[in-house]
Amino acid sequence: MQKLKTMPLLLDEWLEELVGRERPLLEKKGLRLESSLAPGLQTEADPEYLNRAVMNILENARAHTASGGRVVVSLHAEPGEAVISVYNDGQAIPTDKLDKIWESFYKTDEARTRNETNNVGLGLYIVRTIVAAHGGRCGAENEQAGVRFWIALPLL
Repeated sequence: MQKLKTMPLLLDEWLEELVGRERPLLEKKGLRLESSLAPGLQTEADPEYLNRAVMNILENARAHTASGGRVVVSLHAEPGEAVISVYNDGQAIPTDKLDKIWESFYKTDEARTRNETNNVGLGLYIVRTIVAAHGGRCGAENEQAGVRFWIALPLL
């Protein structure tokens, strides 16, 4: 990864633009996109790299959510951090694989991933690498009716 070109980034405005670009692709698949973005949260980030990280998570949500499902993008503050999360109504990730999905070339379902999304298993590894370079952390957790991926970044 090249050196980050960071600048103060107002996350709600930046995410609103990013979500707007992804909306047509989600709607084309028959998915409903919702967002809840807390205003005024700012971090020091390289917008290009951070864009790639969030897009990887959004693309993952689109690929693993059946038509008629929903994707929810949210932004909220926790002590010292801004947390971006992407929830989707997709199938749960086996608990024993939740930590492994961040490894390079790791896929939870070899046949489905390669055939349906043409993915080689680097997307979440790239997310983890970008987020770590920004001094943040990331994770995924199963919820009652889906999966939530999150990125936590230091607040300015």
